[in-house]
Formats: sequence, structure tokens, C-alpha cells
Amino acid sequence: MRDTKTTIEVYEFTVGAHFIGAIYYADYTGLTDDEEQQLNDFLKGYEADNTHWDVPQDDGVKFARCEVSGQVGDCITINLVRVGNTEESPR
Repeated sequence: MRDTKTTIEVYEFTVGAHFIGAIYYADYTGLTDDEEQQLNDFLKGYEADNTHWDVPQDDGVKFARCEVSGQVGDCITINLVRVGNTEESPR
């Protein structure tokens, strides 16, 4: 019998607050064509069945540099959570 080990990886990003609707709900309303392209390029590397985005409840808005656009402004911290399973050797 093999044991299965579940792994959880969390990656933290700082993104413009105006991108949250698009990231979390796929609602691109209010984004310019350039912003939509920047976001799609950013998200391209993180699409997988075993991932989801999480917005920490206690972090709030901060003045910082957005990792999507490179612009400075109102940003929030979001987490990409990746869950995976690996099989360990038999007992």
C-alpha cells in the first residue's frame, strides 16, 4: 500500500485592486484593452486545474507596485494556492 502525501503551495502577489474582479470572477468590466492583455499575460503561467486564487480578508488596500502592470497605486495582496498529491514509497 502506498501513502499519498498532499502538498499545498502558496504564492503571494501584489496586484492593482482594479484587477480583482477579473482575477476572481473573470469580470473584465472597467479594464482597458491594454490592462486586459497585461492581466491575461500575467495569468497565463498560473492556469491549472489544481489552483485557485485567494484574497486574504485582513490585508486591505495598500499603496504598492502592481505585479501585473508595473504601475504604482492601490493594490491588494492575493494568493495563488496550488494543491497537489504525490505518492510516497510503500510502507
